[in-house]
Formats: sequence, structure tokens, C-alpha cells
Amino acid sequence: MSGLDYALGLGLSCFPCWNCPRDPEHDKTPLTRNGFKDASDDPAKIRGWFSGTRNPLIGVPTGAASGFDVLDIDPRHGGQLWLEANRRHLPETRVHQTRSGGQHWLFAAHPKLRCSTSKIAPGIDVRASGGYIIWWPAEGLPFEDYPPSGLPEWPAWLLASLMAPPVTPLARRAPPSKPLTALAGVVRAVASSCSGNRNAMTFWGACRMREAVAAGTVTSSFAEELLLEAASQAGLPKFEAVRTIRSGLSPRAARRRR
Repeated sequence: MSGLDYALGLGLSCFPCWNCPRDPEHDKTPLTRNGFKDASDDPAKIRGWFSGTRNPLIGVPTGAASGFDVLDIDPRHGGQLWLEANRRHLPETRVHQTRSGGQHWLFAAHPKLRCSTSKIAPGIDVRASGGYIIWWPAEGLPFEDYPPSGLPEWPAWLLASLMAPPVTPLARRAPPSKPLTALAGVVRAVASSCSGNRNAMTFWGACRMREAVAAGTVTSSFAEELLLEAASQAGLPKFEAVRTIRSGLSPRAARRRR
């Protein structure tokens, strides 16, 4: 099926985007003047956009404009780790495989949700009001279709972490060494973990912090302090958090993972 036929039959407002996988700077950039705001389901506009030889990608706005939001899993930034730990807590829904090897999980649009980057965990982004996705099934990539009951609502535990104020323990303390921006995502991931995977995420965070300690970015005591506060916000009992953090920070943990 051609891109034009797919766009006409999609049943959603859409718009064209650059199809330049060898040019990351422009790839997936909207070809319309106002980006996703120009999205339309008007057949005449769609024919004008998708006819010809440019073969643009099909962009679809997220949020109220389409009726769905997207949980964007990016394995290049650690999203697969979070997905493996939380997959069993996610409801059946439509899932698209992306060209970069990630996944788009579709949920019914929530009126108060906005786009975010790594707020849940590193490599886990949200496309909601004010955003858009590429409709990768149009490019022949695999997908899981809509469940019989239609798109589910966002899980309450996931929505709570998205609507909560950002966790910024790093910003409240003067770091003892180099800037710790790169570790903020680790702290957020641990703090936003849910019951059933808090221990695993805390251990993962401790392993990442151990690498920072080895590089001289933070001291071991400062890393433990940050992780303990994050694990406490996730609801992990203090004695259990301390045990898990110290296990992950230990050099023995690095040897066990080899």
C-alpha cells in the first residue's frame, strides 16, 4: 500500500514528515509550516502532501487531536530495561515497533497529560498534548493491533508518576565534584519505580552510581544518600533500600555481572 493510500485510509488527522534516516538532524521533521498543528483528515490536503516521489513519513498528532497518547520506549537510552521490569504491569494495548528498535505504546488520551522526556525513567518518553509520533505501521514495521475493548486508560500507577512534580534531589545539594546532570535520570527512575520492581530499579541505580563513583564523579557516600532518598520516595523500606544500594555499589556487584 502506498503512503498516500495509507494516509487516506488511516482515519486520523495526519501530516507529512521528512523521511531521511541517514540525516538524523532532519529525519522525522514535519514538512508543513506549522508542524503537527497543520494535521488534517481532508482528502484533498492529504493527496497534496503524499502524492509524488518524496515518500514522506506519516505524522500523527497525539493527545486530544487523535484520541491517544503514547508511551515511547527508546532502548538506545535504557528504555528496554524499564520495559522489562514493568511489562507485566502494563495493560494490553496497541503497540508499534519503531525504526530505531523502540516501541510506541498507545493509551487513551488524558486531558491533563503533556509531553515529557525521561520523566518516568531514562529512555521512557511520553507523547501527549502538544506532540506527535510517526505512524510506523505505514512503513511496514510490525505492530500489535487495537485490543477488542479499545485503547485502555493510562495505568493509575504510571499516571501518578507522570503527574507528580519532578524529583530533583540533585538540585537541592551542591555536588561534591563534577556536574551530576547525567545522573538525574537515574535518580528519577528509582524514585518513580513501582511496587514489584522497586528493588530491581534501586539495584540498577546503584550499579549506575557505582560507575560514577569509579569515574570520580561522586563519592560513594553521596551516591548512597541520593539513592536512599529516591528509594524512599518510591516506598522502599529504609533497611531494604540500604541493603540493596550497598549491594549495587559494592565492587563485588561489578564482578558478578561479568
